[in-house]
Amino acid sequence: MGFAAETENVLENARKKLASKSLDAIVVNDVSREGVGFDSDRNAVTIITHSEVVAVPETSKWEVAQRVLDQVVKLRKRSVVASR
Repeated sequence: MGFAAETENVLENARKKLASKSLDAIVVNDVSREGVGFDSDRNAVTIITHSEVVAVPETSKWEVAQRVLDQVVKLRKRSVVASR
């Protein structure tokens, strides 16, 4: 799982990082958006894997963390099933 803060071409840049860093998933947030991310208790991110894109609309950072953990669990389950 990687993380990226982007200001332009957010999804495109995140997909490039997903591939170039050989990640299973990347969480990207658009840091040019006002009111979320840095200096805020709220955030909005997109979680990108090789098979899906999950938009997490603006919510608490706690909820964003829960959604990221949900994706980690999902990826882990896929990995365990694939290795059997």
